[in-house]
Amino acid sequence: MNSFKNDLVTMDYARRLIELFSDEYVLNLCERYQGNTKIRWKDTIKNVVERNRLEKIIQMVKYYLIKKFFDKFYFLHALVYQSSLKEEWKR
Repeated sequence: MNSFKNDLVTMDYARRLIELFSDEYVLNLCERYQGNTKIRWKDTIKNVVERNRLEKIIQMVKYYLIKKFFDKFYFLHALVYQSSLKEEWKR
């Protein structure tokens, strides 16, 4: 990094600058100015927003599948428990 190798102030500014381009920052900007017709969004911004939408959809699907699995698991567990009670009752 040339003569800035040990310059902590410059490195701190660089870190802050990189943080400005995080997905969270971009999504907040898009949310804030979404309805503004004077703003044209770059393709890279559109990609971040689309990727975020896809991630949310994937999370929702995962949650749904896990919930369905556990609902069936608890139902089957209840059936097994109920049948074991019937077996004990017969004894």
